Amino acid sequence: MAGPELAPDIASFDDLLLALGEMAVAYIGMEGGLAHLMASVMTPAVIVNNGANMERWRPLSNAVEVVTAPRRGRSAYVADAPVEVILDAAHRLLAAGRRDHAAVGAAPEKV
Repeated sequence: MAGPELAPDIASFDDLLLALGEMAVAYIGMEGGLAHLMASVMTPAVIVNNGANMERWRPLSNAVEVVTAPRRGRSAYVADAPVEVILDAAHRLLAAGRRDHAAVGAAPEKV
């Protein structure tokens, strides 16, 4: 836990976030700075898009699901994205990871 008196400097905080991203199963959150930071260490992600052009920005890896936040007038609001849709995207992302990397760390078969 970090309180105001224990707050790390910006570089240390960035390093902490990158380390957490390297260990994380997935990042689930809105498109923005933290999503870009997680993408830099190839963290699988569920991105809730609030209007960014996803053709211009995409993670370096293919391990990403995009949920588009509903629009109200001229703006999209992340808080309006249905939780069920976000969870479905997370389940697809995790299932694809298990499917694509099932053999990683598996013991070799005996012949």
